[in-house]
Amino acid sequence: MASGFLLDTNALLRLHIEPRKFGRQTLSLLDSGRAVYYSTISMFEIAIKSERGGPNPDSIAIANLSAGLSELAFNARHAAAAREQRSLKGADPFDSMLLGQAAAEGLVLVTSDRELLDTKSNFVIDSAL
Repeated sequence: MASGFLLDTNALLRLHIEPRKFGRQTLSLLDSGRAVYYSTISMFEIAIKSERGGPNPDSIAIANLSAGLSELAFNARHAAAAREQRSLKGADPFDSMLLGQAAAEGLVLVTSDRELLDTKSNFVIDSAL
């Protein structure tokens, strides 16, 4: 059993902006008492998106604290695990980093991103379920 959950960037944004898009099964898992993390990678991606009219990263950071989410910093071990994720060759580098981070930490990656779901990795779940 995984020790917790890592929300990818779109799951993190949905949690704060469109929580109704989370499925009941996913919400039940997230409420199971296991740790729920967001990545520093996602915060960087949100900062980039904010330059093009996306959500304010400071508001998301405050919402993360309010929701009791834990920050997970990206490190060299995560980078090595990201390199091992062959199923995402040539894909969005943020996706590869988040997949590697979840794999290295033994976390379930929560996403609605089709590319990540199509990897068929046993530790990736659809946030809509």
